[in-house]
Formats: sequence, structure tokens, C-alpha cells
Amino acid sequence: MNKLALSLLLLPGLAACSAGPGEGQWVGDYVTRSDFESVVGWGGDAASLTKERAHSGMYAVKVDAGREYGQTYDVAVGQAAVHPLKGLELNAWALLMGPQSTGSVVLQIVDTSNSGFRVVHTEQLNLADQIKDYKEWKPVSQRFTLPPDLKPEYRLRIYLWRNTASEPVYLDDLSVKALE
Repeated sequence: MNKLALSLLLLPGLAACSAGPGEGQWVGDYVTRSDFESVVGWGGDAASLTKERAHSGMYAVKVDAGREYGQTYDVAVGQAAVHPLKGLELNAWALLMGPQSTGSVVLQIVDTSNSGFRVVHTEQLNLADQIKDYKEWKPVSQRFTLPPDLKPEYRLRIYLWRNTASEPVYLDDLSVKALE
């Protein structure tokens, strides 16, 4: 590696970002990472944490016919990243138990101002679209594009939703990076 390339790598701020596949997109710092061993920033139904199966550690999130939603990551948009968010890159490991494991990872932007609740933006990663093999952990990923007019006080929420699943769906080792 030449001296110029090495000096560019050592410049503050450049080491934390890498060019994304879309023109003008940069993958920045992590918004959140969770193996569900500790659930800082995560709330909701703690009963969705299970020791039945995990990709790593002891815990994973599980939804099924009896549990609609898993743990929810919830943070103000203005606290999610150091720069204005243009999008998010989500990576995780998922386990589908059969063809009826139709769960999704949902990303929502919610306006909770004025004592209200209004969904500003929502997208989802349908796990069955990426996983065709059952009963084994598989990596999943998706990039989400966010609307340009996000307010810092809006809430960013990410959670596992059973969708129409009647068979168990598991999620573990989730990471979300900012697209800035």
C-alpha cells in the first residue's frame, strides 16, 4: 500500500465509512447491533426472547402464531446517526421452521408529536423472500431508503413481525448501519 492510500485510511472519520453501491451513499456507523443477550434500546414484548434456538449466544427473538411482534428497537431519528439519515442497511440471521414461517423485519418511522401516533414511513424485509431452506440459520440483508424530510424527533422503530406466520420465525445477530 502506498503512503497516500495509507494516510487516507488514517484520516479521522474516513475509517468509519465505506462507499456504498448507490452513488452518493455512504455506509456509516452502526445505528444498533444486537445479539439479544443485552437489549439496550430494545423494548416491547420481552417474552419474545427465547432460549429455544439462537444463532449465537443464548437468546434470539421469536414470533409465531401466538406472538405477533418481537422486541422493538425504538430511538429518535436525530439520535440514530451523527449525520442526517438517507437510509439504513440491515443485516441479521434468521431461521424459518417451514413454509408457514412468513415473518418480516419491519422498519417504521413514526411521528409521536402532539400526543399522536402517525406512521410516516414503513418498509419490510420479508424473510421468506431471501430464505428458501428451512430449519437452518441463514443471513438476510436489505437496504431501506428513507424519505428526505425526516424530523429529528420522529421515532425509528425496527422489529420482527410474524406477518401471517403460523410456524415459528427466529431472528438473531441483527445490525443496522446508517446510509448517510
